[in-house]
Amino acid sequence: MTDNITTPARPAPPVGGSQEIDGRRVFTHRSGSGGPAVVFLSGAGAVGLDYFGVQQGVSQFTTAVVYDRGGTGHSDPLPLPRTATAVATELHGLLRAQDIDGAYVLAPHSLGGLYAHRFAQLYPQDVAGPVWMDALHRDWDDFMPPEAGLAAGTLPG
Repeated sequence: MTDNITTPARPAPPVGGSQEIDGRRVFTHRSGSGGPAVVFLSGAGAVGLDYFGVQQGVSQFTTAVVYDRGGTGHSDPLPLPRTATAVATELHGLLRAQDIDGAYVLAPHSLGGLYAHRFAQLYPQDVAGPVWMDALHRDWDDFMPPEAGLAAGTLPG
């Protein structure tokens, strides 16, 4: 596991921009208008712009948001792994700072499912519902060996 997967010399993203959250730049790209906003939560090894095509389709009828979690993609580097609580709190701060009103439709892929689940636990009033895109299920621990469990809270990306 690496300490971070971004580099200071990374190229600028082709669209979007950054929002400062807790003293770090977090990449985000918003398109469309209206609500509820659909927020894409990428899986491990993926970045927000991996969902750009889907985001553009969704943005034809509502606000659609992609972003890079801290320590990934075009966001500032930081030590990884991070807890699901840290990721959910960062996303909540980002959406508020960008003046994107809830309740949100969370669209997680893979590991993003864990982060979406934690977001919904922490901010239930801000969640309209989920659209699971092959997302990690909260019952993961029921089917995995203890060494692969989520209880420790140390997850990649």
